[in-house]
Amino acid sequence: MVVPVSTAMAHRLWFSAGTLTVDMAGTLDGLARDPALRDRPLLVAQHHPPLGHGQGLWNWIDGTRAPERGARLLHAHAHMHVLHGHTHTRKSYRVRLDGPEQVHSGAAVLSSSEHVRFYDTAHGELRALDATSSAPVAVRLVLS
Repeated sequence: MVVPVSTAMAHRLWFSAGTLTVDMAGTLDGLARDPALRDRPLLVAQHHPPLGHGQGLWNWIDGTRAPERGARLLHAHAHMHVLHGHTHTRKSYRVRLDGPEQVHSGAAVLSSSEHVRFYDTAHGELRALDATSSAPVAVRLVLS
């Protein structure tokens, strides 16, 4: 199941941050707990990275405000995956030591298709594939 989520928020022109609202986090948690969806990948498509940039001030300006909401969801639900943009970097990473890669982003697609990412679902996971092979490509970031 793919769930589109708006992380847009109203703010001044020089800010470009976004947020996952409390209401949307609750909706996603409910979907993830649904017995009919629990054994299938739940894909959340949003613009801003769910865990932000790692620094509070930078998140306030350009990242994700209240990134702990996304972190809690991903830690609680290993079958939930987030596909996001905004960072213009191609990477995938884990949020749990014992879990699959759950956060995936692609570089900006400007004039080259080399930045297009492909994914495969197998065994209840979403895996990023290298465009030239079927091998997963990832940069892993583990959060405790």
